[in-house]
Amino acid sequence: MTSEPTSIAPRAHGLERGRPARHADCPTLVMSADQDYSPVSLKEAYVAKMRHAELVVISDSRHATPVEQPDKFNAALLTFLAKQP
Repeated sequence: MTSEPTSIAPRAHGLERGRPARHADCPTLVMSADQDYSPVSLKEAYVAKMRHAELVVISDSRHATPVEQPDKFNAALLTFLAKQP
């Protein structure tokens, strides 16, 4: 395994194999930064495997979205939570 961020991130989060996705049966919010080192397409594929998942892509953000774009992050989270029973 190389130490390049693009090779580590998917493996570190289990996104590569989709293991968590197959078993998730609850509302799930996946947030992605549009400029993160793991591509949005990876998160789209991950979310597509989940029954009740939603993807929100935060613009003008890299890897530290809650710090870089706190208003956008919080708005997306509050919107998601407001839709839950």
